[in-house]
Amino acid sequence: MSSASNPDPNPVPVTWSYPEALPVSQARKEILAALKAHQVIIVCGATGSGKSTQLPKFCLEVGRGCAGQIAHTQPRRLAARALAERVAEEIGEEVGQTVGWQVRFKNVTSAQTRVKLLTDGVLLNELRHDRRLSRYDTIIIDEAHERSLNIDFLLGYLRQLAAQRPDLKIIITSATLDAEKFSRHFDNAPVIEVPGKSHPIELRYAPPDDEDLTEAIAQQVSSLWRGDGGDILVFLPGEREIRDTATHLERHPRLAKWPDKQILPLFARQGSAGQQKIFHPGKQRRVVLATNVAETSLTVPGIRHVIDTGLARISRYNPRSKIQNLQIEAIAQANADQRKGRCGRTAPGVCVRLYDADEFEARPRYTEAEILRTNLASVLLQMADLGLGDPADFPFIDPPHQRYLNDARRLLDQLQALRSDGRLTRSGRRIARLPVDPRLGRILLEAERNHCVADVLPIVAALSMQDPRERDPEKRERSDQAQREFVDKSSDFLTLLNLWHCAEQARKDMSNAEFKRWCKSHYLHTRRMQEWRDLVRQIGNDLSRSNTGKDNPQAATQQSADPSRIHQSLLCGLLDHIGQHDENGDFRGPRGARWRIHPESVLGKRRPNWMAAAEIVSTRRVYARTVAQVQPEWIEKAAAHLIQKQALEPQWDKQRGEVMAREQVSLFGLILTADRRVAYASHDRAHARQLFILHALIEGQWGRRDAPAFLKANQSLAKRLQSEENKLRRRGIVRADDEIMAWYDARLPSEVVNRQDLIRQLDDALDQRLRMSEADLRNAQQDDLSEAFPSRLSMHGHHLKIQYVFAPGNEDDGVNLDVPVAQLNQLDPQRLDWLVPGLLGDKIEQLIKGLPKAQRRKFVPASQTVEQCLASLTFAQGDFYTALARQLQRHCGEPSPTEHDLRAIALPDRLHMRIRLRNNNGGQLAAGRDLQALRETLGSQAKTAFKAHHDDRWSAQGLTRWTEPLPETLPNSIDIDGGLRAFPRLRDDTDSVALQLFDDAEEARCQHREGLLRLMLLSQHKSLQQRVKSLPQRQTIVLRLSALPQAEAAEQHLIDLLAPTHRHGDVLVSLAARVVRDTQLDEQILSRAQFEQAISQTQALAEQLQRQWQAMTRVAENWAQWVSCEKPAKGDAAAQDIDEQLIWLLSPGWLERTPDIADLSRYLQALCLRAERWRHQPADDRSRQMLITPHWQRAKEAFSRCAQRRQRAPDALVSYRWMIEEYRVSVFAQTLKTRQKVSEKRLEQAWRELKPLIERL
Repeated sequence: MSSASNPDPNPVPVTWSYPEALPVSQARKEILAALKAHQVIIVCGATGSGKSTQLPKFCLEVGRGCAGQIAHTQPRRLAARALAERVAEEIGEEVGQTVGWQVRFKNVTSAQTRVKLLTDGVLLNELRHDRRLSRYDTIIIDEAHERSLNIDFLLGYLRQLAAQRPDLKIIITSATLDAEKFSRHFDNAPVIEVPGKSHPIELRYAPPDDEDLTEAIAQQVSSLWRGDGGDILVFLPGEREIRDTATHLERHPRLAKWPDKQILPLFARQGSAGQQKIFHPGKQRRVVLATNVAETSLTVPGIRHVIDTGLARISRYNPRSKIQNLQIEAIAQANADQRKGRCGRTAPGVCVRLYDADEFEARPRYTEAEILRTNLASVLLQMADLGLGDPADFPFIDPPHQRYLNDARRLLDQLQALRSDGRLTRSGRRIARLPVDPRLGRILLEAERNHCVADVLPIVAALSMQDPRERDPEKRERSDQAQREFVDKSSDFLTLLNLWHCAEQARKDMSNAEFKRWCKSHYLHTRRMQEWRDLVRQIGNDLSRSNTGKDNPQAATQQSADPSRIHQSLLCGLLDHIGQHDENGDFRGPRGARWRIHPESVLGKRRPNWMAAAEIVSTRRVYARTVAQVQPEWIEKAAAHLIQKQALEPQWDKQRGEVMAREQVSLFGLILTADRRVAYASHDRAHARQLFILHALIEGQWGRRDAPAFLKANQSLAKRLQSEENKLRRRGIVRADDEIMAWYDARLPSEVVNRQDLIRQLDDALDQRLRMSEADLRNAQQDDLSEAFPSRLSMHGHHLKIQYVFAPGNEDDGVNLDVPVAQLNQLDPQRLDWLVPGLLGDKIEQLIKGLPKAQRRKFVPASQTVEQCLASLTFAQGDFYTALARQLQRHCGEPSPTEHDLRAIALPDRLHMRIRLRNNNGGQLAAGRDLQALRETLGSQAKTAFKAHHDDRWSAQGLTRWTEPLPETLPNSIDIDGGLRAFPRLRDDTDSVALQLFDDAEEARCQHREGLLRLMLLSQHKSLQQRVKSLPQRQTIVLRLSALPQAEAAEQHLIDLLAPTHRHGDVLVSLAARVVRDTQLDEQILSRAQFEQAISQTQALAEQLQRQWQAMTRVAENWAQWVSCEKPAKGDAAAQDIDEQLIWLLSPGWLERTPDIADLSRYLQALCLRAERWRHQPADDRSRQMLITPHWQRAKEAFSRCAQRRQRAPDALVSYRWMIEEYRVSVFAQTLKTRQKVSEKRLEQAWRELKPLIERL
């Protein structure tokens, strides 16, 4: 050993000795000279060089430690203690004399201490009380290559402090250091390189052939095992990889033959028993599987060989997602060299790198500093507390990115620790004085306000340290079982609190030895449990001191609070760690982040709606760790300064008399409350006032019966003016809402935003001030509109109320006619087509615009044509479309649109009268613009309502003659109770006739016709019976008629004809109906005299009966001829067409439907001729049939449409159908004459006229 005397005078002379085997001893003179000549020196000493133990002694040798202590920092507490013990041992003293140590809870120093080993965090904390670090004359920053936040902050601060304290010596040392960068940082400080102490190391590059890392490790372990002995250290990125590799090695067939091996894991969270196995090796040869904790933090004895995967789990903070990523990355060259340095310390060794040399050379030289990849909130907080100015101007070795600084400021703002000008708030200053993360400090302050510090302190302390629960993977089930008594099913935080309470109770009830056994049985780390307790005490004292300036040893012993207050306190520090469960099983976090609850959490298998986590970490996937179920209202309260409130869908609430809105409360994009009903004025008072004026005062939705006098008067005036607008179908008469709103706004007191406000302010003077004159409300004067837009419509003596609505697109836009339901069947559709005089011009103009272009040209300019038509038309006289078609014909003097063409034009709804059916109470039953549809829907209800107005004078039954009680003359119509129009007419009751009032003129006409027929049959029964008996060849014709399809026996028809109670639908009754028509016995007969005159025409009746009988005789003969002729075969197109024709001709009711029975005989004759021609020319028949098919298909579809809508077929459609039958005769039997001229062209013309009627059905 070399030696030297201390040059400085000491009470006790000291002789310094240095182990010659250490490389740093060889550089002693160089280091001493540099230390004397320079304020700052940089010592790069390889692993094993002895720099950490010898540098403090060098400082003592040159006289440092006399004006102040020598501070020697270490990143970890364990290293600080171990180094202090080693240096003290070398100088032959006990720890605490010349050499001492200090960590967070332990200070082993004395007044004689000149060298103090301490953590960098302890040195930083001293800055708060001693900005010049005046108690030290020398500071050694060890392991500077780790570039932790504390180290980088100290290096920046020391650079500033060096200028203020020329007496201060600074030594920066590490094994793998970017010496040039550090030298530049300290104004080109000298760099001293010290080689390492190592035996020869064989370096091998062995990249695996495939991606199976565990197998590659097994192969290298097998190869090294066969060598010269010594333990093997394998570097792996994480715990999971360690477990997988251990399992693989235990089962590997090549290693199974070495039973004396030990495979040991080594990681930071490992239990104390497992770590003891590492540092106290036995006789067995070992394979140690370690994370990067074994690079510099811990020295594993007995290691000769290293297998380096080249991977490590690196912590990187993402300021955008706010997530701490722990991803596996390739390590830097310096770290790889550190790992290599772990072998060859005791004998020659081998370092196997599981990657190739080119990959190594491509890697960065040094690991990126922590300040470039972590959240900087604590750094900014400390800098603000120390008054160090803008972080952007602070001399960091590697200045952090601006986005990291911005993110840190946002977090401190979230924690309410930082003002907008960068200064600390009172809370921020207190947080800065607490030895915990800023989040946890904010939690503690909130716990004070919630009176739950006693419960939150242990939780915060646990989150500030390594988990005291041992999580050895090999004993997972047993440890889970042992710790089950601490578990709270809804919160990991409360689980920690339960553990704390159980441990404190155990301390009280047990001796130290018993407590240690209790910890062991519950898989708890005894040292960490003590550290937890010390930390709770320290934080509690610091918290009290930050508020009162005094310690509070009772802070952690207060009475427990309820869990809600605990979690509300926790939320104040974890607001950006909240999550909302979604349907996929994940949680949606702030700003679009997504994660799952970590499987180790008590909520790992549960899915609370809302949760908060102590940390969000990304490994294989993003996990939330240390989680609790929370309520959204807790979050809203904790984040009152951050939440965003939106008032959505503001609506006037007539019941409440104010504008209400749906309040949506969100935090960082998460919706906490979506549908809370709140007064809109609390969000936007000005807009709420506008809406109040609009809805309550302008629209009149006051919401109470006792509306103010001014409001009633203003509403009455507004309704009168709005009525003019609706009639003219234009706005502008009444001032715009914004003008009226401005009028009210100028006169209402400023504090009025709702009904209650106005009621409180309203007095006579304000009432008068709020009354509007017509000049205040009207824009311009208008002519009298009562004639053009009447308020009532007169129809059959009824005066029906009209309401005009100008609301394009709404159902009620246009003219609305209020009709009592009892009058529904009495409405005249022709009168409705005329609308009102003021809209007739608009309707005509729209009809002209709807014409085809060729026709439309004839009426240009349309406005002039409209004026001429209005001048010529007599309003409400006759059918509007017929009258207009006639006027347009006169205008152009050539063929013009027909009535059917005009009806087919689609008009806007506003140009069709809208009927609103009312019940007896005035309520609306239905509304629409299609009168026929309303009648179909409510026709029966209308009749029921009509019958309620019964008049006994016009009711009689059992009549067989026109005698009493039938009046001599029936009036065309009468007015009955309720202003209704009724039609007294006869009704057929089969064996008699009744007198009844009808509400529909068309129904009355049809019923009266049937009633007259029945009355004739009853009065002329004997005469008709005699006539039938005298018909010639009665028996023969009866026999032939019996062969007709769908027909009953002809004899029965004759007998039925003689029966006065005969029902409609039988052949001879239909024949009698024809006789009645031909003898002018029709519905116009309204008096006894007219009826008797018709009956007196007996001779005419007899002749008609004889003529119809002859026609039926010919039908029977032609039918017999058809039956006997040769017809097309079944399945042939001609056969199918003929069968369908016969069904339409001879189905039940054929006699009544056929216009002339003689025509039916001709149609049957034409069929026979067609069958004859088909026999010789079937192809010709098919071509002729093709001429018929399009027209026949149209007719069938039209009849089907009528049936679907339950409407009687229009006369025009019936005529078109019989035209087709005549066309059949023309096509298939040209030798027979047709009743009318018929051709393809005439059929097309008839269809063009018919088509609009069908389409309107």
